[in-house]
Amino acid sequence: MILKKSREESSGAGSGVEIIRNEPYEDGPGGKGQYTYKIYHVGSHLPGWLTSFLPKSALRVEEEAWNAYPYTRTKFTCPFMDKFYIDIETKYIPNDIGERNDVFEKQDKETVKVDVMDIVKDNVSKSEYQSSEDTKL
Repeated sequence: MILKKSREESSGAGSGVEIIRNEPYEDGPGGKGQYTYKIYHVGSHLPGWLTSFLPKSALRVEEEAWNAYPYTRTKFTCPFMDKFYIDIETKYIPNDIGERNDVFEKQDKETVKVDVMDIVKDNVSKSEYQSSEDTKL
């Protein structure tokens, strides 16, 4: 689905996803895994009046991802706002149905915020819904 969505939204100048690096790593976050570096060109998804006065560096989002199942880390940055970033860590634990509040065991080190997501039961807006991707059918 991710590849399909990327392809659907990659049309014309200033749009799409550019994969810069996609390579295995041996000794990184989570141990051995796959590293990717992508650039999302988001200019075509913004109103024209807004893009007319934004610098080009504000029209792209960069993603670095380390996938070492069961651990993943994804970091999003925007060159226009060099001090702002979103860093997401995910750890998949077999037979855990969301009962743990701190899968990374960082309780004493950092503030832990648990965000419960249910990809089967969460509502999808009508504009985003596609029956071919509905896991309930």
